[in-house]
Amino acid sequence: MRPDSGEISVDDTVRVGDATATFEFVLNAGLSVQTDDGTLQTLATSADGLRKAYRVSMQTPGRSLTLRYRGRPSFSGQRTHGGMPVGSVSEQGVYLDGGSAWFPLFDLPIDQVRMTVSLPAGWQAVGVGGRSQQDGQVTWVSDQPHDDLYLIANRFTGYHRSLGAIDLSIWLLEEDSVLAETYFGVMGDYIDHYSRLIGDYPYAKFAVVENPWQTGFGMPSFTLLGSRVMRLPFIPYTSLPHEILHNWWGNGVWVDYEKGNWSEGLTAYMADHWMQERQGKGRQYRLKALQRYSNFAADGEDVPLLQFVSRHNDASQSIGYSKSLMLFHMLRTAMGDGAFSAGLQRLWQQHRFSPIGFAAAIDSITGPDRELAAKARQWLERPDAPRLRLIDVQVEASGGAYQLALDIAQENAPPFAFDLPVAVSLSGEPSARLLQARIDQPRNRLVFDLPREPLRVDIDPEYDLLRYLDPTEQ
Repeated sequence: MRPDSGEISVDDTVRVGDATATFEFVLNAGLSVQTDDGTLQTLATSADGLRKAYRVSMQTPGRSLTLRYRGRPSFSGQRTHGGMPVGSVSEQGVYLDGGSAWFPLFDLPIDQVRMTVSLPAGWQAVGVGGRSQQDGQVTWVSDQPHDDLYLIANRFTGYHRSLGAIDLSIWLLEEDSVLAETYFGVMGDYIDHYSRLIGDYPYAKFAVVENPWQTGFGMPSFTLLGSRVMRLPFIPYTSLPHEILHNWWGNGVWVDYEKGNWSEGLTAYMADHWMQERQGKGRQYRLKALQRYSNFAADGEDVPLLQFVSRHNDASQSIGYSKSLMLFHMLRTAMGDGAFSAGLQRLWQQHRFSPIGFAAAIDSITGPDRELAAKARQWLERPDAPRLRLIDVQVEASGGAYQLALDIAQENAPPFAFDLPVAVSLSGEPSARLLQARIDQPRNRLVFDLPREPLRVDIDPEYDLLRYLDPTEQ
């Protein structure tokens, strides 16, 4: 690899399970490709000119194909978050993934990978899997399936620790042992926590890699964090657990984007929300999530969760993260912590290294509770959420007992069906009583028999329900 000229040179052997007479693949159009195994034919060029499709007709049917490809990869001028290019081989840094077709794409998962990288002096490379180094070359090996391959390179300084058989590493553009120790101080605890909760960590390493572009991504066995971002004091306690958890959700169990991206909401709930919940701030976090959702997804920009693919603005983020995490919170509340944890383990065991959509993720978590899974479908399929309005409150006393009646309207057509938390403060009792009431009509009359005089009513006081907030809650 030559970052100074933007060129790469690759010798690649692809192996398949059964002998085949033809191989068809897609490769970056900036790379010239050769093979001695058969006749190479160009089939098509993409409309943007960035990719070419090829067919190799083998001399004899075989189970392997060796390719040599050289040149300067062609990248679109598009930029992602933080101004990051979709691909780069330059002095600023190397970033290559399947989107740039820097390796032959066969439209099939990759069962195993072994990648040896040669770079200029002072450069280091990061890829998927475990790392070894010999004679100035670095090799990355993974026996786990992958749906993408990444190659990151720059003038890194590496720091290493061990967590049992897992290699922990930090790759920085400038030496900073204090920063590295800050990350090492928490990485192992997060990996241990999620391993106990879901299942064993699936990779040979976890690495934090400094990104010269100011954005972050979670890849299998490592994360990219922007230079300025990773030095913010709260990032090791907010973004880092989120990116570590993506090794289970998104990179371990893959997303079928045509059927809804569930991984961002579940990861946000189990990482971002969990970090706040363990500090006693779960209620505040859910309130802010509902505020974001109510502010940005209202006015016709709401969509069903089954249609969420990725974040591209505030409205899409409020759906794919805030709206989605609230659905997982409602599942946990309905199931209880023990059953919910068992559901997470079931999701991991049933679907690791395979793509699934939102409905399949919900079905795995709810498991044998098919009724709960069916109830969740409305939240997946509808482009809205409940809008509630308290119309009337009446209290009647009779022989020392009280009857509280609430009229609650649901401004949705058709109405949602759900259990609404209602907190009632009673005279002489230090804590409110938390009650549940079924809401399934445009107008619902809720009646509660109480032993003491009710003084105050709070509707969904802990923000446990996915809903649009009342203006007074904004």
